[in-house]
Amino acid sequence: MGDNKRPLGRHELTEEEKARLRAEAEARYREEVEAELRQRQGAPSAAPEEGPPGAAPAKPKSAGQIAAEKEAARRAALTPEERAREDRKNRIGCLVFTIVMIPVALIILRSCGGAYLQSRAAEKAQREAAAARALTLEGQDPYLIREACLTSVRNKLKSPTSAKFYDDALPSYSGSAWNWSSYVDAQNSFGAMIRTPFLCTVTGTTADDARVQTVLLD
Repeated sequence: MGDNKRPLGRHELTEEEKARLRAEAEARYREEVEAELRQRQGAPSAAPEEGPPGAAPAKPKSAGQIAAEKEAARRAALTPEERAREDRKNRIGCLVFTIVMIPVALIILRSCGGAYLQSRAAEKAQREAAAARALTLEGQDPYLIREACLTSVRNKLKSPTSAKFYDDALPSYSGSAWNWSSYVDAQNSFGAMIRTPFLCTVTGTTADDARVQTVLLD
């Protein structure tokens, strides 16, 4: 037996064989580790299917989509006769619902419409009452009545341009007339300033026929 022959039962691996064995061992180790991790996380052992390279990951389905798919699958499993009966039942249900809801809707509309019409009628009545009262003597502005009285008082003075009114009180309506008692400082015939009390009464039914009567109380 020559020196270049290997002993029986002994085989030395080449570098290529050693590298291949190491790669196989590492691959087996990685598979075992990945399988253990998937088992701990509850994930399926099989790798998920991947889409084409560069494609966006699929979005999870919403509850509505899932319900629609289930309903479509259920309808697909029915026979044509069963689907026809179901459609007829749904149409009858919609018709009954419509028949029931129409009177309810009419009652609601009538109630809302009635309240709205009543509110508009009340507002109109208030406006008409205010307009009618404004035409009466009682409904006149107290400041306008006061100005009418001041004009009447000036017309009775010897020197109207010298009149001074210091009382800011307003006339009051009582019974069927406006009444205002106050005083005025004005020059007399001799040019002296004197204070004269007066009483002003405005009577009538409307602003057009109002009559102003003033009495100077010497």
